[in-house]
Amino acid sequence: MDELIKMMQELKADMNKKFTSIDSQFLQMEKNITTKITEHFDTKFQEMNNDLGKLRNKLQEQEKRLYVLEKNSVKRNLVFFGIDEKEKHYIQLQKQIFEIITNIVKVEIQETELQSIRRMGKKGDRPRPISVTLSTLTNEMRIIELEYAISQIKWDIIGLAEVRREGYRIEDRGSYLLYYFGKTKGEKGVGFLVKKQRGTEVHDFIALSERVALLQVNIYGTMFSLIQVYAPTTAASEAEIENMYNDLDEAISKCTKNIIFMGDMNAKIGKPECHERLVMGDYGYGNRNCRGKMFIHFCLQNKLKIVNTMFKKPKKLRWTWMSPDGKSMNEIDFIATNIPKNVQNLNVINKTGGIKKAYREIDNTKQLMTQLFNSSGTIVTHRRDLMEVTTNFYKDLYRNVNKTEEIPLHKIHNNDSVPQIIEKRNGDLVKLKS
Repeated sequence: MDELIKMMQELKADMNKKFTSIDSQFLQMEKNITTKITEHFDTKFQEMNNDLGKLRNKLQEQEKRLYVLEKNSVKRNLVFFGIDEKEKHYIQLQKQIFEIITNIVKVEIQETELQSIRRMGKKGDRPRPISVTLSTLTNEMRIIELEYAISQIKWDIIGLAEVRREGYRIEDRGSYLLYYFGKTKGEKGVGFLVKKQRGTEVHDFIALSERVALLQVNIYGTMFSLIQVYAPTTAASEAEIENMYNDLDEAISKCTKNIIFMGDMNAKIGKPECHERLVMGDYGYGNRNCRGKMFIHFCLQNKLKIVNTMFKKPKKLRWTWMSPDGKSMNEIDFIATNIPKNVQNLNVINKTGGIKKAYREIDNTKQLMTQLFNSSGTIVTHRRDLMEVTTNFYKDLYRNVNKTEEIPLHKIHNNDSVPQIIEKRNGDLVKLKS
């Protein structure tokens, strides 16, 4: 009997061990399953988070694109005031606007370039302003913008990047000569503006490509070679960049001993390193990128000193490019020369009065015209009175082509300094600052 009891106890102990082992195995299995499920969900959630992050980035990119498109759309808009509201349908209004642009503003466009025309606001007693959207700002519009911009500065020769004009030509523009070369319609192109009185000093204009041009000038008995360049954007292929530098090498080979290099390099050179003192001064800007390294190497090869780095300037007077959202500024345009001792100063002019600058200033500052003199010489500040003065002015302006240069205007009282964008042919209009 004792043996039987002992046997039963051993069997019970053995069963307890097995049950304990089974419980342990079940617990381990449960733990493993839980771990695997958790890991699986973690992986899936991580993938979802990654996808969500990508979607956020894409959404931000789309918002930036929309922002740029909206700004570009505004840049292609013109607003006309004071045009009598007598049209019965869209075609009549389109014809009237087309005649004003071609006959009064003296800009040659095709009717197909008038993308949309609409009256702004609700119809009332006074003619509503007209918003005109062009499919593009024509080359002539760009020339008008440039003419006003350069009228604000002292200059003799200006290098031009992104001319966007087809052909290999020299045009007499009255007070200056325009040298340019371009192949691609609406893109690229380089050239020079030369004051008329210096036209006889130009010995040669050589276009190596629509990105590189060379002007040989004899100034006071000394020959100078001016190289103008417009580098490819960051999205361009390595082959396109290499072709540009090959064109630059060819331009250098044709230069006289006095070289002045200038243009948009789409490069950031940053601060100088010890072995670069030959080509850089003490005052770099920003951080160097790959394009900047290539440009520094080019300058070292040809012993050209980057003039931008020779003079200490505040950061706000260094940048030459601004991002569409206005948050990022970089220095990507440069002047370099092998005669740096002849250079007395270098300034970046950010306020030239161009269409883009005028829009940016209006958009950023949100300042409005606050007061004007009416026809009796009294200052008016009420919005209704301001609109009446403005409307009457534009009415007179568009009523008679021959009066464009002779319309007597009262002096305008306005403390805001938004640059003008109207050419000298409409000189009276320039006086109406906004």
